[in-house]
Amino acid sequence: MKHFAASIFLAILATNTTATTNVQDWWWNPALNGMGFNVGQQGDTVSVAWYLYDSSENPTFLIFFGPLVNDVVEGSLWRSYGPQPGIGYDPDNVTSEVVGTARLSFSSGNAAVFSYDYDGRSGTINLQRFSFGAQDFSGEWEYVGNNVTSGCTNPSNNGADINGGRLSISQNGNFAVVTDTDYTAGGTCTYNLTLSQKGSYYQGSGTFSCNYGVSGTAVVSDVRKTDDFLTLQYDAQATSGETCREQSKLAAVEN
Repeated sequence: MKHFAASIFLAILATNTTATTNVQDWWWNPALNGMGFNVGQQGDTVSVAWYLYDSSENPTFLIFFGPLVNDVVEGSLWRSYGPQPGIGYDPDNVTSEVVGTARLSFSSGNAAVFSYDYDGRSGTINLQRFSFGAQDFSGEWEYVGNNVTSGCTNPSNNGADINGGRLSISQNGNFAVVTDTDYTAGGTCTYNLTLSQKGSYYQGSGTFSCNYGVSGTAVVSDVRKTDDFLTLQYDAQATSGETCREQSKLAAVEN
């Protein structure tokens, strides 16, 4: 019964992973150390806080927000003034004013361009996610996957399906060994992956081999762990035993 309930929940979660990559994270340009962006996302609404220095080299921040449409969010740029925190803080003394406009355009899960125009200044800044704390994905995970298979030598293997299974992950730094036991189709595949961190997300690549005679290469992206949940995408190309390409989105809960 526990496995059945988990499968229902994961099927719902797997459906949600079909959305565009979540952009919530800390973002920055390494060449501009000392300033950056806190990007928050709730549904299709994105809020951006830009922390920087003003014309007098004093720390300040500007904010804007709006809907994320075609991987772009834009809106009025706001500056706020108010009292210092502590005893006697009065939110009625906070004032805000529009000082310009801003636009944040995401070209991939780890690349964005920020454009601004305020106080007679304008420009663009290339951004990437800011990494400050490593994650360890080691553990046992029950998953549901949304798969699309194409280019198979045997045409009957082509098509779309939803499968369930178990991931056993052993991670040592940026190297991970992943054993995938597919409950739906049967069989086990082992992936040897080298990972790289991109803020709260990871990506990587490596090789895989299965106990039914298929092997090849794989690329994983948008790997993210939140509490006891894991989501990822992968693109696997079988080069021995078959020539299939499988693209999948997985959602998992820790067992």
